[in-house]
Amino acid sequence: MGYAISSEACYPGDSPLTIPLFPGMWRVLLAMNIAALAVGLIGFFIAYRNWCATRYEQGGGSQHLIERGEGRTRFLAMCGILVAAGFVTAIAFTSVTLVFSPICR
Repeated sequence: MGYAISSEACYPGDSPLTIPLFPGMWRVLLAMNIAALAVGLIGFFIAYRNWCATRYEQGGGSQHLIERGEGRTRFLAMCGILVAAGFVTAIAFTSVTLVFSPICR
């Protein structure tokens, strides 16, 4: 979403601009990245809490796990941890790029 907003502000017509159309564009993009980072971190901590809550699930063979459904919640919580960590990492790299590179160049 930040890419779409910044590209519209820097390239509204046939020729690119050196200054964004909106004067506070950098602040808007930084606020969006901070909000996305906060949502990603909240998702990570919720998945981690669920993973810790399922610590004492029963073990067993695959047939036993399919019949009772045990182990699935722990697996899904670990998937949530991995996905949230990936998104937080991507958002952090995007935020670093926003800080160190000019918007319309």
